[in-house]
Amino acid sequence: MQWRNDFFVVDKWSATRNLTLNIGLRYELPTVPVSPSGIANVLSTDGTALVPSTKTPNYKFTLPNHNQWAPRFGFAYRLGPSWVVRGGFGVYYSPDTTNTITILSLNPPFGTNFTYNTSRANPVMTFSNPNPVAALGTASPTPDILTIGPYFPSGTMNQWSFDIERSLWQDAAVDVQYLGNHTYHLDTSWQENAPLPGPGPIQARRPNQRFGNIRKIENQEYSNYEGMNVVFTQRMHRGLTMQWNYTWSHSLDQGAYSTGGGQIVNPNDWKADYGNSSDDVRHRFVGNYVWLVPFFHGSSNGFVRTVAAGWSLSGIAAIQTGNPVNVTITQDQANTGQSSQRPNRVGPLNASSCGKVLIACVNSNAFALPAQYTYGNAGRNLFYAPGLFNLATSLAKSFRFRERYAFQLRIDAYNTLNHVNWGAPNGNWSSPSFGNITSAGSMRAFEFTGRLVY
Repeated sequence: MQWRNDFFVVDKWSATRNLTLNIGLRYELPTVPVSPSGIANVLSTDGTALVPSTKTPNYKFTLPNHNQWAPRFGFAYRLGPSWVVRGGFGVYYSPDTTNTITILSLNPPFGTNFTYNTSRANPVMTFSNPNPVAALGTASPTPDILTIGPYFPSGTMNQWSFDIERSLWQDAAVDVQYLGNHTYHLDTSWQENAPLPGPGPIQARRPNQRFGNIRKIENQEYSNYEGMNVVFTQRMHRGLTMQWNYTWSHSLDQGAYSTGGGQIVNPNDWKADYGNSSDDVRHRFVGNYVWLVPFFHGSSNGFVRTVAAGWSLSGIAAIQTGNPVNVTITQDQANTGQSSQRPNRVGPLNASSCGKVLIACVNSNAFALPAQYTYGNAGRNLFYAPGLFNLATSLAKSFRFRERYAFQLRIDAYNTLNHVNWGAPNGNWSSPSFGNITSAGSMRAFEFTGRLVY
């Protein structure tokens, strides 16, 4: 449980006839997250025990965050009748999800796992007695645990923007925008008790012999984003309105957030995981339109006018390049118990045929298995999956009868052109199906909708 209190002040100041300023300041005060039930604990600072040792409602697991000041600044300057220049800067905070506290309930003694042994020859486990003492094994003497803090700052983003807009013909404008941000104190998981690469049993080489895996959630990751948007807007004019958006962008980070599966591969080299974000889409175009079909309004035939006039045609088009694919190996080559290890990069990588070719569309000879007891040198998210092309179209009309009633008919065609959008190739280099594409998006589908409005 956590309370989040926000205080802010903002002033919009028309400094001159052409210049408008927005100046603001926020102060955000999240309380320290706690578990009302007390069913949670963390590793002590000396690494010897889980604290608190007993059920303790509202125990504070992290230090407070009392320095979350967030200034904001923006301006808009009109350059004559057709041009507008805008820009801004802001600091933004995002406290971690309370799920981070919830999963601490998986630690012993609250979430201790036991193994029950039974067999068909000696079925000691039954529906009436599913937890028989006779079948009970023993809990691991070195349990796997989760921990956080105590230093646990909120995710912080510094964001800046600049854009130039120009009006064109009647009710139309084009806007060229730049947006960038640097975000830090992002949360991730890492294995604090992972041994250094080397031979021998993993547990015997762990730094802390009291425990097995120690998954620590820590707010120490960072990301960077830069993007350019070009937006063309045509407001309703002669029955047509539309907007076209093109974005070029590049997003880099060290992995997904902890509860989303993110985890540092090599606990001793966090920088090795800095690479293309899993949601990095370099190019994306999205367009939408609504056209009020002008035909048959003047027909002298009442039936034709009722049935054929008054239709609207609308649609949304989305075209984009693909998302990155991370190349991993199945083997624990470093012998550290770490999953999602990567191979060595030994040659040029070519994935340009993916989507045109479905089998082995990535050259596997670009990688090699790392030497035993080492991590691979290949970066994260090195190549991209096939892109997306999708057009959705809608045809709609309202049939009005009497004064109070109307029947709306709508026909939607999703993936109108029935274009095949191939999925991502298999990124497991250890698999015989590495580089194979075995999935695709949804094909064309029609939807007919009728609605009575009164």
